[in-house]
Amino acid sequence: MSNAYIIVSFFISNEEAMRNLRKIWDQRSKTHDLVIQEYESIQVDHSEFGGQIWLLDPLRLEEGPIAKVNVPLAFGMAFSTSSNMLLCTSGSSISAIKEGAVQHLSIVCNLFNDLHTIQFNNMGNLIGVSTGIDSILEINPVSNELIWFWAAGEQGFSKTGQVEPLDLHEDYRLTRKSTPEHCTHINSALDLGDGTVLATLFHQGLLIKIRKNDKSHVVILSGLKQPHSVRSLADGFSVCNTQGSEIIVLDKNLRFKNSIQGNFSWVQDALPVNKSASGWVVCDSNNHRLVLVNCAGVELGELKWEADSRKQSSILLINKKDAQSIFGKLP
Repeated sequence: MSNAYIIVSFFISNEEAMRNLRKIWDQRSKTHDLVIQEYESIQVDHSEFGGQIWLLDPLRLEEGPIAKVNVPLAFGMAFSTSSNMLLCTSGSSISAIKEGAVQHLSIVCNLFNDLHTIQFNNMGNLIGVSTGIDSILEINPVSNELIWFWAAGEQGFSKTGQVEPLDLHEDYRLTRKSTPEHCTHINSALDLGDGTVLATLFHQGLLIKIRKNDKSHVVILSGLKQPHSVRSLADGFSVCNTQGSEIIVLDKNLRFKNSIQGNFSWVQDALPVNKSASGWVVCDSNNHRLVLVNCAGVELGELKWEADSRKQSSILLINKKDAQSIFGKLP
């Protein structure tokens, strides 16, 4: 057994729901910003999606999951060192997983909608991406106080071209909008701890840096194809150029360093499995697998599953001690 593990989240684990969602995706443009034909009678109920997290050894992917926990609509993940539990976004709420059980969590907010990534920043606050309302939220996890927010509709990205203020008093948790209806489909954010936040804008193909004090932004990368998952590395950053089938690595000054390419189709997430970033685990979504590659994109291992049986969301690197806190006693 290894001392370093990964947790992979799946926001869909129900095959029938996955097949129905695939039919809806097939009715969109390849960039998911336009509906090219009507949805007809296809219905997708989020309560039927299922959702799971798997614990895996990244160097032995082919051996399959070491442990599993059912977590509804499992997406973004962050480990809480204060409570020794995993926090996992679940639609418009956050689930907590400890010792193999999903527990009630008191972190709630009326602005939670289709939550994607979450992160604890250096102040101990939770940075969450509320994709359904195209916003980034900073929440005090103890008091539930909204500390800071950035709403794309207020910053020049609205569908109408007009400023669309976010109503901080409205309960958005039951609001349903599809990806083409989002003005940015913002899906990941990373608080750098210096008063700025990096974020990926799916529809615009941008990686931007936001100044928290005045909410203005600068473009770091453009021309990306439906980007996801901006991450901090030991000596820089990475971002998934999702439909571009690559992982882009930046140095600590956010300048291009290199690109990891391979036989990928829809790179949902990717992370290095060691400090030297010589090996990467990639969520190769449309190839229905997790794959371990080196920096040249050479495949070193993989775990495949039946086509369209589940949909992966994100990956988290975790040590053995914390993995036991989350999943309970390991084999």
